[in-house]
Amino acid sequence: DLGGNVFGATDPAPFVADFDLSEEGPYGGTNDVIGDFTVAVDAAGHLTLTASAVPGVGGRTMTVEGDFAGDGFVGTYTIVGLAEGTFEATRI
Repeated sequence: DLGGNVFGATDPAPFVADFDLSEEGPYGGTNDVIGDFTVAVDAAGHLTLTASAVPGVGGRTMTVEGDFAGDGFVGTYTIVGLAEGTFEATRI
């Protein structure tokens, strides 16, 4: 759950992406908020999500990278030519 307005629109419904981590990635998915995306997780647990054409930001590429820490996730995001930053998320 992103918990607030996203890309200038209202708070989207939470989305779930299920992947079988016993299978070799990268893993793919799609949703209304970020469009088509891939997720890769390396042996150390570092996650990289790439959405190549995010609908709400004019089709720009978004990359999210980070690491799981206990019940949380700490990462960075980049929307090419628009925004970048850091964030923390807590599993609930």
